[in-house]
Amino acid sequence: MRLVRETGAQSLAKAVQLGGWAVVRVRHHDGGDVSLAANYCEGNLSISRNDLKFDSGLRNDSFSVSRGDILEAEVNKFIGAVAGMFHIKIPAANGKSHTFNFIGTLPQSAEEAKFLLGLIRNPM
Repeated sequence: MRLVRETGAQSLAKAVQLGGWAVVRVRHHDGGDVSLAANYCEGNLSISRNDLKFDSGLRNDSFSVSRGDILEAEVNKFIGAVAGMFHIKIPAANGKSHTFNFIGTLPQSAEEAKFLLGLIRNPM
């Protein structure tokens, strides 16, 4: 028997590839100054082959969307870019779109954000 150690990233990717969920704790920026902790709520970003969910326990800050309905998933170019902040844009009920800005709960790099976005864009 051979023991194989996986990194957290490999475990998350494998969970999605096998039809499960990769769940990551993130902070959602609620607006205002990005440097103030009071302007964030925490929740779980859950990624599967077919769906993407964010649950913060707050109705206005949570969503569930089919992968095909995601309009954009990118690393931020300006706000929080150095810290690895990223955004997900989904359709809104009013026919427009809603953008959710996220950052990890622990110090996160742009590379970690790119990994998560890769799972969102292409889970296979």
